[in-house]
Amino acid sequence: MLLYEDKNKRNNIIIDIINEGLKNGCLCIYASVDIDNSKSISLIDNLSSRIINYEKNIHNENLKFINFKPYYEFALKGDLTLFEELKSELEYTLYKRLSEGKKDKILIFSDAACTLSENRHFKECIDLEKWSQDVHSDWIRNNKDITIVCPHPKYIFKEDSLQDIKNKLSSFHDNTINIENEYSLQYFNNLITKNRNFANLVNYEEVIKTMEEIKYNFMDEHKNIINTYYSIFSKHLDEMIYHNLIIQRLKKNILIYIVT
Repeated sequence: MLLYEDKNKRNNIIIDIINEGLKNGCLCIYASVDIDNSKSISLIDNLSSRIINYEKNIHNENLKFINFKPYYEFALKGDLTLFEELKSELEYTLYKRLSEGKKDKILIFSDAACTLSENRHFKECIDLEKWSQDVHSDWIRNNKDITIVCPHPKYIFKEDSLQDIKNKLSSFHDNTINIENEYSLQYFNNLITKNRNFANLVNYEEVIKTMEEIKYNFMDEHKNIINTYYSIFSKHLDEMIYHNLIIQRLKKNILIYIVT
């Protein structure tokens, strides 16, 4: 799940990730509801001018655009027929690419669920995301390297009353990337470059949180160890000082006794 605040920034990030995917031999698909509206020409023009080897990748079927407006409208009615058909098409495309000697990896950006949540159709959004997660789990079991990246507007879920919905949507995704976090994005891009299995991407924020907990626990544990040793040696030191005082007093008393 790709969380964003600004839609233009979201599109810019998607372009960057598409470029990384193309460099690594993936078929990249941009499936957007916006492709259907009056801004679609300027949207595609903007994308085409920034995507590496745009014409060549289109010609070689390494890059595709899908008008997702009909899919959105079907999902709005609770009908996922078009998505089932797309699933079959993607699986066939994966098989075809493999037979042609191409990389058998597909990365698809889909904003149907995003548009549903943006328009506050949360039930339909949850149903679609659950279906997508079930499909993705099936792909993993059958070694089909197809990854769906779903952007979601972070600002929608700032209301306290929508936290349960946000958590439910997050549970349907293997990873969550906040595009407002530059380190999270860099980590994501590094994984694309170094590890071509997108399904293995991890939640950066969870990693950072875990590392911070480990560091805190480490320091806390060692602080306790240090305090324990301090307590032990402090006690021994007190005993040594006490015994030394006793010895000094004994020596003094013996000296006095001898003199007298």
